[in-house]
Amino acid sequence: MNNKFFYNLYTKFFHNRIEKLLAEIVKKIIYKKNYKIIVIDIGAFRGEFSKKLFFFLSKKLFLNLQFFLVDPNPNFKKFISDQKFIFKYNCDNLAISKKNLTNNLLPFYINNQFEGSGSSLNYLFAKNKYYNLSRKIFFLSFKPLFRLIKVSSLTLNHFFKKNKINKFTILKIDAEGSELDILKSGTTYLKYGKVIYVEVSALKKNYSIKYNKISNLLYKAGYVIYKSIRIIEGSILTDLKLCDCIFVKKKYLKFLDNST
Repeated sequence: MNNKFFYNLYTKFFHNRIEKLLAEIVKKIIYKKNYKIIVIDIGAFRGEFSKKLFFFLSKKLFLNLQFFLVDPNPNFKKFISDQKFIFKYNCDNLAISKKNLTNNLLPFYINNQFEGSGSSLNYLFAKNKYYNLSRKIFFLSFKPLFRLIKVSSLTLNHFFKKNKINKFTILKIDAEGSELDILKSGTTYLKYGKVIYVEVSALKKNYSIKYNKISNLLYKAGYVIYKSIRIIEGSILTDLKLCDCIFVKKKYLKFLDNST
């Protein structure tokens, strides 16, 4: 069984349709169909999040869509080569981090069995004994679950500047533990967005501390939490807690209600 099999299996049983929810939010806060929608997908993996979001936004009749896909996985270019929607991406194993580092100097832990789960600059998953043991049993493998590679990195501020992005509609961060460092590296530009969707991952005992740091950082940039959705599968047989957290600019809350 290969990575794509596990990815399809995961999507079928655990996917929470976050893309449809985000498209509904965008529809309620943006009324002009020719408004330029800019989506930044950090931790894009196979590009499925952006593909599905593109579909739902197009279904809402938004015409001007621009996607930026980023992932440090060396297989990233191959993974997204069959995607049909228009997007911009970096295929040079580039990570978004708290430092600008070239020449592949930054350690990146990559899951050998399923690259979309736990692969990160952070060792939260790679060095978690419960996660490693349970996933080895699931994959029926006794080989090391993770290997270490080296990647180059940019800060989020530098990424915005390099790509001449002055504002954004949705910033998505799925970084398996390094999300706080990424957000800290982009404080100059965070205030110019509308929606930030971030997967928050931490040890259960530390989750509240990490979530509060992220929430406070985003509050300073004008965001408040709109919805938090527990990712149950991340906690199965582990001491980890994962949640999909959607933050929106405070001024847009009046357009959103419980029906979203």
